[in-house]
Order: sequence, then structure tokens, then C-alpha cells
Amino acid sequence: MIPLTSIKENKKYNSSTLNLGNEIYLNLKKICDGMSQKLSKEYENIWKLPAEKVEQFNTDFKYIKKVEKEIAKMKKGSIALISQITTISKQRIYDPKTSSDILSNLRVSNNTLDVIDTKIKELFLK
Repeated sequence: MIPLTSIKENKKYNSSTLNLGNEIYLNLKKICDGMSQKLSKEYENIWKLPAEKVEQFNTDFKYIKKVEKEIAKMKKGSIALISQITTISKQRIYDPKTSSDILSNLRVSNNTLDVIDTKIKELFLK
């Protein structure tokens, strides 16, 4: 696993980090927007639904708002902390756990993966 952090203004990053730009933000925004559209369409006639469906809508809506708040922090871009690469137990992974979690559909481009591979080789295979 390679830990990520969001870009902070006026913070200098060392040579063992890699600026990934805002690709992760854009991908998450696209996923979140898709979830919002699906929710709007699914609950278009919410006033006609039974109470338990309305409760589910509220739960889903709160989840989307929480995700939007979290991804707003990534707007300036993400930094991969290559020097902190490590293995982790699957019990430490709290998101995504199911295929409906927002991070389960997150992917970066092959180009980004190639840049990460190059940086790993540069740092660890000198």
C-alpha cells in the first residue's frame, strides 16, 4: 500500500514523494456525481414512497454528502508517499469493504501507475 495525502499550501515535499495531480479527485468527483444522479432518479417521487424507503434515501444522501466533503479536500491534488510503502492487514482497510463503497470503483490511469512504478524503482532499486 502507498499512503496518500492531499496537497497542502506552502508545504514542501521531499524527493521520496510523488505529486499525482488531481486525477484521484476528478475520478472520485465523477463517481460521486454518478451516485447523486442515481439517487435523484431512484427517489424522484420520494413523497410516494413508504417510510423505510425515505429512511434509506436519508442514509444514502448523508453518505454522499460526507463523501463530497472528504473529496473536496483533494481538489488541489494528491501526493503519494512512496517512501512509506508498506504491507497492511486487510482488517485495517475500512473503505472500501463492499462494491457499493465509493472507493471500490476508484482507479488511476495506467500512465499514473507507470509513474509510480518508476518512482518506486528510483527509490528502492538504486
